[in-house]
Amino acid sequence: MAINCAALPETLIEASCSGTRRLVHRRQRTARRMFRGAQHGTLLLDEIGEMPMSTQAKLLRILEDSKVRRLGGRTEFEVDVRVVAATNKMPEEAVGGGHLREDLFYRLNVFHIHLPPLRERKEDIPPWWKRCSRI
Repeated sequence: MAINCAALPETLIEASCSGTRRLVHRRQRTARRMFRGAQHGTLLLDEIGEMPMSTQAKLLRILEDSKVRRLGGRTEFEVDVRVVAATNKMPEEAVGGGHLREDLFYRLNVFHIHLPPLRERKEDIPPWWKRCSRI
């Protein structure tokens, strides 16, 4: 399951109590589905550096505890999810610039894959694309 973190509203993960009850429950259901939908699989967090800092804190809590609680609920459910995070920024620079929480970075940076931009790996561009791009 892929999630575009740049498009997540702050209230999605934290499911704050502001707004109407129906809207808050809808947002909380979406957050639960996000983790339940990836249960025993992989959750791709794309553009993790664009996620608001307050939402990063909530996500960190979920990753540390491996549990999600319903809004207003007393019970938590365990999540068994492999998390892959991607960003178009250098993560170390995002941490230094205050765009990415350091503790979240270290929680996610278990296995780091650096993929240089395509402009630096022109041999990876398929021949058919090179012909199409001339048009």
